[in-house]
Amino acid sequence: MDEKKFDSKDWEAEDRLGFIRKVYGILSVMLVTTAVMIAPGQLNEETRFWYQTNLLLGACLGFPIMIIIEIALLCCRGVARRVPTNYVLLAIFTLCQSISVAWICSFYPAEIVLTAAITTGVITMTLTAVAFTTKTDFTFCAGFLAIAAVGAVLIIVALFTVTFTEWWYPIFSYFLIICYGIFLIVDTQLIAGSGRYALETEDYIVGALLIYMDIIIIFLELLKAFSRK
Repeated sequence: MDEKKFDSKDWEAEDRLGFIRKVYGILSVMLVTTAVMIAPGQLNEETRFWYQTNLLLGACLGFPIMIIIEIALLCCRGVARRVPTNYVLLAIFTLCQSISVAWICSFYPAEIVLTAAITTGVITMTLTAVAFTTKTDFTFCAGFLAIAAVGAVLIIVALFTVTFTEWWYPIFSYFLIICYGIFLIVDTQLIAGSGRYALETEDYIVGALLIYMDIIIIFLELLKAFSRK
């Protein structure tokens, strides 16, 4: 009786599928953690006030920690692949980010936060489906997008210094949403391995971190844009 044989492509496909499942499993835990941190401040006014007056210190202290961890995970392959160090660092990063997002959300009405969250979910699912099904390779334009995003942030910072240009801010919020929407497609293709460039299957922490940050930035920019309508 002949045994079923698998060539290298079959094994690579199995490994890639397992990698994708692992990335999105980790991502789900990160997003749920953030949602759990946000919810109390939206459901109760006393908790909302407590968030506004007590989470600022945590958000300020967490910001440099997030930057250090993000640099360590994205720039040091050994750190991102070393278990359990990679999981511990990602957990600390997620907690710090969740505290910051929860503090920011506490200053917005619950209906705006909910609308931004639902819109972010729809955008994420739509762009993820596009990334997995399109034949167009978006991974080659990651460098250009990074430059565009940094340029947009610098312009927004400049506009904040001039009060009469405040009405421009929603325009740049939507511009950033478009940029990070494309980033989401790029990062999804890096995970799926469907483009010119791809993450290796050991880089599941990096994959989850990239997608998580894309989603969080889209959510925060939608929050700002919706509040200024």
